[in-house]
Amino acid sequence: MKALVFTIIFFMTFCLSGCLYLFSPSISNSLSSDDLFYKYSGKKMKLLRPMNLWQWGNSYSLNEIEDKASDIDFPSEHEFYCHLPVGTPIILTDCYCSKDYSFFFTTKAIINVNGKIILSNINKEIEFEYKWGENGYLYRAPWEEKNFPKMRYIKKCQ
Repeated sequence: MKALVFTIIFFMTFCLSGCLYLFSPSISNSLSSDDLFYKYSGKKMKLLRPMNLWQWGNSYSLNEIEDKASDIDFPSEHEFYCHLPVGTPIILTDCYCSKDYSFFFTTKAIINVNGKIILSNINKEIEFEYKWGENGYLYRAPWEEKNFPKMRYIKKCQ
């Protein structure tokens, strides 16, 4: 009898967690009006650290120079696009938090920023995505001064 009750509970938990995943595997909410992002939104800034730009399909991602391609969460068909030197102009357009769920709990919460890079040497604007933080922590962004900590806790996107 105990085995039957345990089996039923296990089966219901398994089914419910699967339903949650099927209906809502990842939920995104905008942080664009938040004070952290608002002061950067729509303003033309310059990169204060050199970065790499990676491409897969029509999507681009901005990543630190010291990040190895194997350390970055890329689809397998990614490729290096170009190196962006200090002073490259960028404009940030959106900031959002994406949360992945499993068994009704947040398993991963990522803060991403969308923006545009202005490549004046080829007269082209490229839209990019940058992983600014995760699980309640922000990394020092390439447009932030060195006096910002490398990682800081915020009470958003946990």
